[in-house]
Amino acid sequence: MKVLFTWVSLVVEEYRKYLDELALIGCDVAAIAPGCWYEASRLSKLDKDVITKNYRLYRMNSLLNGHLRYFFYTSPVKIYNIINEFKPDIVHIYHEPFTLMGYEMMRIAKLVRPKPKIIMQSFENIRFRQKHLFGMIEKANMQNMDTLISVPLEGVDVWKWKRYSKKIYTCPIGYDSELFYHRNKLSNKRIKICYVGRIVREKGILDLMEAFYNLQGKYEVELHIIGNGGLRNELIAKFKNENICYHGAISNSKLPEFFSTADILVLPSLTTDTWKEQFGRVLTESMACGVVPIGSTSGEIPNVIGDAGLVFKEGNSLDLQNKIETLLNNNALMSELSNKSAERATKYYSWKKVAEKTRQIYEEVLRE
Repeated sequence: MKVLFTWVSLVVEEYRKYLDELALIGCDVAAIAPGCWYEASRLSKLDKDVITKNYRLYRMNSLLNGHLRYFFYTSPVKIYNIINEFKPDIVHIYHEPFTLMGYEMMRIAKLVRPKPKIIMQSFENIRFRQKHLFGMIEKANMQNMDTLISVPLEGVDVWKWKRYSKKIYTCPIGYDSELFYHRNKLSNKRIKICYVGRIVREKGILDLMEAFYNLQGKYEVELHIIGNGGLRNELIAKFKNENICYHGAISNSKLPEFFSTADILVLPSLTTDTWKEQFGRVLTESMACGVVPIGSTSGEIPNVIGDAGLVFKEGNSLDLQNKIETLLNNNALMSELSNKSAERATKYYSWKKVAEKTRQIYEEVLRE
């Protein structure tokens, strides 16, 4: 089975684990990625093609990097030649159907003979109709792609609402199990609660701060905030406490060491008119390390946590406080959920498991 993959995140080596795992279960893999990508104020670069024993990754020049809707490759002839020479059975476009690059890849793939099956990927979980150019692009891609894979479970209903009539599959994103795994916890005098992500209002960080402040004097706890964002300076100025530590952004490679000393991770995201949590990758990475998750009811968070943690009503800091206290008052429950978290992450969310599910989708699409 030959698969041509395109995804901007492949500029980051960690995400190429997906390609490795697909190759290890029998897929002949080639991939295309831009030479650089901006995300969350970080610039990632792919300086040259990457050829390994498992896959071939072609570096492609592009414009408007960092803008998912507008970005596109500037060498369509090179893309055509790669596809024509490789002759994939499947072209997996890991991008939304409304993106310009998604349309570009779909149109080029349609020119190749024999025609490959075309799969597109979506993180959409809010009912929203694209307008103008992007509405036309989305409609064209919906008509021409052979199937859609949705990351959030809610996405299935969204795309049915958009009147996409072909089969829709679901498949999560993965984590690097060589980096994130259950280590023996270092003993802490205090319970270590952490937040990892953008420091912005829609992430619910203010609800977490309020809940944590109400725990002061009642429990031996400390809060660690990892990340940057528009609210960071305001938080530092407003919430001064010796039990709160602001770390700024740290690399993903250093997160496992941090999680090895953490007890609870809180993801308190809020739903807005235009956004709600589409997955929450930090959940699966921390869960793999045995950190107990507490998440809000926003978007995909409850589906990711399952029975391995606790869920509170989004925007309700008192409910969040109660959930934290439930763990602080029950060491047995904390230990049980720590083990469940690691088991759930390993069972469903490692790149190996995601690759296995992806291959099952490929096989079914090819049979159809």
